[in-house]
Amino acid sequence: MEQLLDVINVKAHEDNTLTLIFENNETRIFDMTPYLNEKPFTKLKSKALFTKAKVDYGTVVWPGNIDIAPETLWEFSRASIVSKKKFLGLDKGKCEQKTHNCQSKTVSYRKSAATPIKQRNKFQQKDGGDS
Repeated sequence: MEQLLDVINVKAHEDNTLTLIFENNETRIFDMTPYLNEKPFTKLKSKALFTKAKVDYGTVVWPGNIDIAPETLWEFSRASIVSKKKFLGLDKGKCEQKTHNCQSKTVSYRKSAATPIKQRNKFQQKDGGDS
């Protein structure tokens, strides 16, 4: 039996796609376009309504009691190259350096870059001289 994963975050895009983060921290893309000609999703052809997607009870919902099963979202979505930190906006820190705890690892980010700051090897000498 396949594990049922809840959606923990969603971002709706005007091209009828959803960027999803599941509880296993995997970011995936789901294209709603094929569903927009089927009830109850026909109402989502309105970009104003489509972009109001939010997460409730582990799946994506819209105003008007419209929702979609999380197993559908998982099965028919594709893996995304968008990182969780970029999706959540953590790659745009306001200070010179921000530290966030992602998946049990502490990662530091530069002010305007998503690239982790390289940490010194704890065995490397700070002054670069010989011992």
